[in-house]
Parts: sequence; C-alpha cells; structure tokens
Amino acid sequence: MSEPVTTDNVSLVRATRSDAIVNLAKMPRGLILLICLFLHTGLTACSSRPAAEQPTRELTLPFISTADLHWIGTRIFKNETGGQARNLTYWGAGEDFPSLGIGHFIWFPDGVDAPFDETFPALVDYLKVHNSVCAPTPTWVESLTPFAAPWQDKQTFDQALDSDELMALRQWLAGTTVQQAQFIATNFERRWRELDLSVAEKEPLTDLLQKLIATPQGLFAAIDYFNFKGLGTNPRERYAEQGWGLL
Repeated sequence: MSEPVTTDNVSLVRATRSDAIVNLAKMPRGLILLICLFLHTGLTACSSRPAAEQPTRELTLPFISTADLHWIGTRIFKNETGGQARNLTYWGAGEDFPSLGIGHFIWFPDGVDAPFDETFPALVDYLKVHNSVCAPTPTWVESLTPFAAPWQDKQTFDQALDSDELMALRQWLAGTTVQQAQFIATNFERRWRELDLSVAEKEPLTDLLQKLIATPQGLFAAIDYFNFKGLGTNPRERYAEQGWGLL
C-alpha cells in the first residue's frame, strides 16, 4: 500500500526539488546547456511533433492543445500539491503567505512584503478573461477590497481550511487546471521577452529554449522550473548569496 499524501509530503517534495536546484546552480552554464540539448534530443525523438527548424529570435510559445495543457497542468499540480485537492489552498510552515492553485501561486496578506514574486492576483485577472462561465470566480474573491489575502497568519488560514470560502476556492481552482497551465506558459513567455540581457547573451538562450519547448515534455520542463523558481532575475530572491531561477 502506498503512503498517503499529506502536507508533510508537499514539504518533502519542495525540499527535494530545492536541493536539486542548489546542486544544478553549482554546475557550469555550458554543462547545463549541454544537458538541456541532450534532453531535448531525447524528447523530440519521442514526440510526433517536429521541432521548429528556424527558431524565432523572440521566444514564441508553440500551439498547445487542450489535451497537452491538461497533461502539463496535472503534472504541475502533482509536483506542487502532492496530487491532493486540499493542498490547492496551502500555507507552508514558516511562510508569511498562502500558496494557491496548481502552481502554488503566492498571495500576500495586507502589509506583507516578502522577497518573492506575488502571482495569484495576476492569475485571477487572467482567469476572469480566459475562464469558462462554468467555473466563475468565487463571489467572495471578487468582492475583496483591497485584493489581499484575508488571513494574516498560517494559524488563521488553517482554521479556515474547511470554511465555505476556502472550499469554494478549491473547487474553482480544481476546475481551472487547463487555464492555470496556460497562464503559467503565457507568463513564462512574457517574462522571458521582458528579460534585460544583451542580444549576444539572450539570443543563444532564446534559440535553445525555443527548441526545448517545441514538445509538450520540453515545455513542461521549462515552465515547471520557471513556476517553481522563476527566471532568477529578482534581486531579493537569494540562497546563500546566490540567485536561483532558470538563468
């Protein structure tokens, strides 16, 4: 019998992924690029979709079918929540904010200034435009002014886990997996295009990423890493004096 998934398992998954990222950060960039090319070659061989022959100089998402978005979203959901719907609304020990949705999008309570990128408000705005009428935004979320997480600490949040508000929020988040996956992919494309690097630095990396994201597997690898650790351009996000992220 397999071990049941708990919030402790979520913490273990996060810790394991963080250790892997720290080890990856110590590797030379050239070696990392070779690994990416190797993985891309293997993934392309397994995919029925040919890679773009001439990648654009600006990163451009390929067409992503609803089936592929569902596959990508399900994988991200399992990575972030341990596959438990209850963990779509999660507040980690020692953190100052909840993490919500399949990508554990951060939502700051009023007055919190943590050194991370807040992403839940942008997700809500995206879903208002791209979501089906079959899964409307919960009324209590729409009515918040200001739009800040209404729990001031983890204890208050945990006490509200079985409240009507959080149950409605989980139901909404569970019903928008495809749209959340699309949001992560679109946000990745936008953030990469806004990246402030010289042409000589950015174009080779863009070409490499364009090849990598040509398959659903490669796209998942890129945006899952980006969603978990960002691009690495936030000067406040540091571990042992080192930035983390895709770059």
